[in-house]
Amino acid sequence: MYGFVQGSLYGIREKLVAALQETMPDRTFRELAQELEETASKFKATKDPAVRREILAYMRVLIGEADRIMAQRSPVSN
Repeated sequence: MYGFVQGSLYGIREKLVAALQETMPDRTFRELAQELEETASKFKATKDPAVRREILAYMRVLIGEADRIMAQRSPVSN
C-alpha cells in the first residue's frame, strides 16, 4: 500500500509543479540562481522535517525552471 500512496502523491506533485511553472513569470537564469541560493540558506536554517520537505519541493521547481531556460537556449556547436 505504501508504494501506491507514494505513487499517487508523486503524480499530484508533478501536476502541482507543472501548474506552478505555467504561472511563474519568466525569469533570467541569474535570478533563478539567486533565488535557489536563498532557498538553500532557508533549508539549512530549519530543522523541521515538514518545512524542509516543502523547501526541497520548491527547490525542485526552481531547478525545473532553470532546466527549461537552458533547453530554450540554442545548442552550442563545437
